[in-house]
Parts: sequence; structure tokens; C-alpha cells
Amino acid sequence: MTTLNGIKFEHPLNERYRFFLRLEFLFNLVKHNITSPAAMDSHTSLGAILNIINVVGRIDIKSEGIKELDRITATLNPLKNTANIEQGRLDEILSSIKETATKLRAITGSIDHPLKDVELFKVLQQRNSIAGGLCDFDLPVYRYWLAQSPENRSKDLHQWFQPFNPLRYAIEIALKLVRESKTAKHELAQGGTYSQTLDTKIPCQIISVTLPYNTSYFVEFSGGKHRFTIRFMDATQKPRPLPTQQNVNFDLSCCIL
Repeated sequence: MTTLNGIKFEHPLNERYRFFLRLEFLFNLVKHNITSPAAMDSHTSLGAILNIINVVGRIDIKSEGIKELDRITATLNPLKNTANIEQGRLDEILSSIKETATKLRAITGSIDHPLKDVELFKVLQQRNSIAGGLCDFDLPVYRYWLAQSPENRSKDLHQWFQPFNPLRYAIEIALKLVRESKTAKHELAQGGTYSQTLDTKIPCQIISVTLPYNTSYFVEFSGGKHRFTIRFMDATQKPRPLPTQQNVNFDLSCCIL
């Protein structure tokens, strides 16, 4: 992920946020390509929707979304009437969370249930797990769909993406609030490694490291709710990157909410 200040590397510290970040990535793929007139961009959007269906099929993601919104609400509610808190903004956030959670709770059955009767999706899901399974000669019906007008393809994609919107809004709210919950601090990785012990009473959801755009390093994370370690890898090393032994300055955020 790139930001105005540099390249940001994120790492979730629990399974719920692993799924949230994966889905955010797929949602962004759909949104970026859904209105494009190019057939291959429609293919990218549709492939991302198929992957979203696969992700939500592995976990009761609707329940996870509701639980997280309820947890955030319980965390923010005690801030009402607290000094130095912008009460209007807090009320706006709590109202948005409540509205989103209500829409999630209103969904009956699985989130992707409306797509189960779409004949094209039945065919595509059967072939999607095969490398190159969406090739023209395997799926002439899909080739026919890709050949339709950009307006018709975009209309179909919006219709197929719509059932996921309540979940998308829930994840967007949760990730936005968690990411904004902590100001980045300047840190030093001595010898290219940095470790930190976490307070399990104040769970950290995501850790993020920001490096300058012109850096020669990327980041590898390890750890969980008790402790995490960051290793800086030198991308200039050939034939494969190696851990650097140099001291590295970076910005660190432990996103706790």
C-alpha cells in the first residue's frame, strides 16, 4: 500500500482482521475496474467477486462484521461527554456504525445467497479453481458475456456486487477507525530487526510500518497478540532479498481500538 508519506506495510494480528484486509483488497479490485469499458477489466472485477465468494464461504463473515462493529461501539460509547472529544463527530461515527450493523443483521442467509441462482456464476465457480479455467474455449458463455456492451457488463457487475455492500461498508468503517486510532511513532530497527511486546489487555488489531518511497527495503512481519517482530529485507540483494544488518529508521503504528 502506498500513502502520501511513503509505502505502508500492514500486518493483522488476529484472524478477523486477516479476513477484513483480504476482503478490502478484493473490494477495491472490483471498485477500480467495475465501470471500465475494457472487457479485461470486467474480467478482473468478476474474478474478484468470485474470490470474495470464496473468502466469505470460509467463515461466518457476517457475524464477524457485526461482532466487530459491536466491539467498536462498546469501546467508543464511554467517550461520550469526555473532555477533548468532538462529540458531534463521535455521534456521527456511532450513528454510522449502528446503521451499518442494522443492515448486516437484516441479511437472511449467506451474503452471497442472491448469486447462487445466477447461471453464469454457477459455471464460473466450477471452473475458477482451475488454472486458466476461464479460458474462451472452456467457457463460450463467458466469452459471450465479455463481448457484450460495456454498459451491460457494468450493469451486471453492479448487480452482482450489490449483495456485498453492507459487508463492505462494515469493513471500511472498522478499518478506517482502527487505522486512525494511533499516531505513527518514529522507531529504529537496530541491525534491521525490531520487536515489541504487546499488552493483551489492550488488543492491537493491525501493525503498520511506513518507509520512504525511495527505500531499498521491504518488511516481513511475524508474531501475534503477545509480541511481534519486524525484519527489514534488502530488495537490492540478488538473486533474492536478504535481511539487512543495517539500522533502519521507520514509522510504526500499533492500531489499537
